[in-house]
Amino acid sequence: MALMTPRRLLMISGILMLTGAAAHTFGFLAPKTDQGDIALENAMHLFHYPPGMGMSPTKLDVFMVVVFNMSVTFAGFGILNLVLAGARDLPAAILRRVIIVNIVWVAASIAVGAYYQVPPALISGILIEIPLIGALFAGKGNAVTEPAKAGGRKRK
Repeated sequence: MALMTPRRLLMISGILMLTGAAAHTFGFLAPKTDQGDIALENAMHLFHYPPGMGMSPTKLDVFMVVVFNMSVTFAGFGILNLVLAGARDLPAAILRRVIIVNIVWVAASIAVGAYYQVPPALISGILIEIPLIGALFAGKGNAVTEPAKAGGRKRK
C-alpha cells in the first residue's frame, strides 16, 4: 500500500487550504499595534465609495469584503477537496482533473503573491501546491496518473 496516494495528497492540500483560510482570517482580525496600520485603517474608514443601490461602504469595508472572500474561497475549495478525495466512488479520471484544476488555480495564486511580494500568500500557496503536484504523480501506473485511453477495454 502506498503511503501517499493521490487522494491522500489531495486531502492534505485541502487541510492546508483550510489552515490558510483560518490564518488569513485571524491575521486580519488581530488587533493592530503598528501606528502606520492604525492610521491607514482610520483613513480607509473615512473614505466612502458610492457603488450604487443606496449603499455607501467605506474603503475599509470594501477591503474587508476582499479579505473575507479570499478566506471563504480557500475554505470552500479546501472542503470541496476533502469531500472529493474522500469519495471512493469518484472515478480516478475525474479526480485527476480536479487535481489539475487545483494545480492551475493555486499556481495563479502563487503568481499573484510573488508579483505583489506578499510572503504569507506566496508561502502558503507553495505549501498547498506541493501535495497537489505530488498527487498528480503519486501512484505511478494507476488511473490517476495514466488516464484511460479512448476505446474502453484493454486488449490482450
